[in-house]
Amino acid sequence: MKYFVLLLGLAASFPAYSQETASKLPLAIEDPRMDAYLAGRKPATLTIKLLNAPADLGPVNVKGSFVHYGPDFQTTKHYQIGKDRELTVELEQNLPYQQIWLHVGEYLYAGIYVNTGLTVNIDLDRAKSAYMIGEGISYSGTDGKLNAILNEHVLFRRDERRALSKQRDSLLKKMDELPEGALWVKLDSLRSQRKKINAEFIAKYPTYGWAVTNEENSAFYNEMCIAYRRKRFPEELEKEVSAHKPFFTSNDGVQFYRYLSWYLSSGDDHPRPRVHEMIMADYDAYTQEEQALLDTISSIRKFSEEERKEKQEVIRSWYKKWNEVFYNDIVKINTQHEAAIFDSLCAAPRADILKLGLLKQAKSTFAKTFPLLSASAQTAWCRRIIEKELEESLASQKQVDALLASGNALENPQAAFGRPVTSLPFGASLYRLDSLDNADDFIRALLSRFKDKALIIDFWATWCGPCISAMPYAKKLQKENADLPVEYIYLCTSGSSNETLWKNKVAELKIPGTHIFVADRIIAGLKSRMDAGGGYPAYVLVDSRGNINARRINGLSEINRDVLKALLE
Repeated sequence: MKYFVLLLGLAASFPAYSQETASKLPLAIEDPRMDAYLAGRKPATLTIKLLNAPADLGPVNVKGSFVHYGPDFQTTKHYQIGKDRELTVELEQNLPYQQIWLHVGEYLYAGIYVNTGLTVNIDLDRAKSAYMIGEGISYSGTDGKLNAILNEHVLFRRDERRALSKQRDSLLKKMDELPEGALWVKLDSLRSQRKKINAEFIAKYPTYGWAVTNEENSAFYNEMCIAYRRKRFPEELEKEVSAHKPFFTSNDGVQFYRYLSWYLSSGDDHPRPRVHEMIMADYDAYTQEEQALLDTISSIRKFSEEERKEKQEVIRSWYKKWNEVFYNDIVKINTQHEAAIFDSLCAAPRADILKLGLLKQAKSTFAKTFPLLSASAQTAWCRRIIEKELEESLASQKQVDALLASGNALENPQAAFGRPVTSLPFGASLYRLDSLDNADDFIRALLSRFKDKALIIDFWATWCGPCISAMPYAKKLQKENADLPVEYIYLCTSGSSNETLWKNKVAELKIPGTHIFVADRIIAGLKSRMDAGGGYPAYVLVDSRGNINARRINGLSEINRDVLKALLE
């Protein structure tokens, strides 16, 4: 399909680099030379220095959310700056220009980029809740200048750029209502206005124009991949996206590949895998009960259209059971299918980077799917990430199995929930957990306190819109299934919140269950231990035998009475 009105200005908005400039650019993430470059690369370091600190200053908490490739594109870690007033962190994944969302006490919140070495200097006499950059904040080291400029760019005519982004988002939401040509004329106008603002900034720092432009382009193409997920790109836009190569291991850089993988795998150009037939090919490997279910589904597939309408509810219930029983096989088949799409459409390394985005959906079946993804990857650094994830997943599963096998009941399991705060009349028990020696103790406490019950564990935050909007469904789920032995545990992070906000929100929502306000540094460890992903909300299911369910839940709407009953079988 061709769109003749597709912005004549689009290419001008994303200029190609001159030959002279291109020769000075860093390697793109998907550059074929990246393997050799990383083989000889020393680990990058981040140093934080507190200057002019008062003698009586206690430990300063530091939180870093590291952007990386893998199942979850951010991993949060906690540190403390002690009496020496300095902290140095060596980066683990060590890919170029890794972005870290950095909180340093009450003094600084910034998105920084570490390529080889960066020092963040905070003058405590002058720094007061700085955002990105400001009085008392300076960046030094090899990556110092880049960070000073990119953080200044975040603030440059910020309100105007945000207003343009909102207008673009509003347009994209209405894209089905507008003719393609009219849509792109409007988008091009907004993009040109943003380009002029960026050009004004780049004129001040021309040496770093490549960095500003590359990150801006990644963000723009991310929006386009999301908007066109169920459609096809116009021809010229497809060329632009194909040519784009991020330089940064940043939110926008990593998400570019993730959203591109969604776009490529969702098109109608590639027929969906014949899942039932592929499962049936291994019919003899299944139990008699599983074979009986397969036979039932095979019979249903032969129903006439009239029979399907007549037996709609019965058919739906059988397919729900089929999805539950063969969940691991379905995930494996779909993962292989999407990896094959990437290989057919893109050359390595791009195809292999896109496969890293499959690690999230495949993690519940990591023992089967990760080795397949690793074997298909031609790019060494991508393969190393997959193999490291497999190694860590196997180790984590081993620990979980050992924990569940230990099965020692605790004399006072509720003590592990922290300090009792209050009990509310709608059936909510509130606790505050500020310290925890071992995440396993907390998990054991849950299993002991709610023995022989299934658990729905909800990791949330008071500032998280999707978390809050899901709560009414949780309340409805509890009410409609009150006869089932299921407990609902709500673990709220203290990050960017406080106990009063949390109590008020629980009281406002009137959600029954066990509510625990957990110190942010602890909740990161619990999420990791329960394989609950990196963001909020996140959900974990535990069956009545105390097994953490391997299936990842992306939203409470995926949980219904059938799912709850399955946890109790």
